[in-house]
Amino acid sequence: RKSVTKITHEYNGLIGREDTRWHPTQKPEALLRKLILQYSKLGDVIFDPFCGSGTTLRAAKDCGRKAVGIERLEKYCEVTALRLQQEVLPLADAPKEQQKQEERQLL
Repeated sequence: RKSVTKITHEYNGLIGREDTRWHPTQKPEALLRKLILQYSKLGDVIFDPFCGSGTTLRAAKDCGRKAVGIERLEKYCEVTALRLQQEVLPLADAPKEQQKQEERQLL
């Protein structure tokens, strides 16, 4: 089908990097960045109804998207808030071609 895109992402888990693991089902941030760049545009809103430790929200922020997340456990809401405090360079002032190049580098 033309509407389906296969994305391959090699991931070895967080073995040896347990200090960066905040949630038992945490996804790789690089994979989420690929998906966000593939299926959304700058300025779009990404919605994650089960945001856990906020990996999707962090990836959305890094890609220049807005994000809304819902999590029922307070400890993961706190982790998400901490992760979102980390700043990224704004792409809003960069020329459009430079933005496209930066998005390609994230893939």
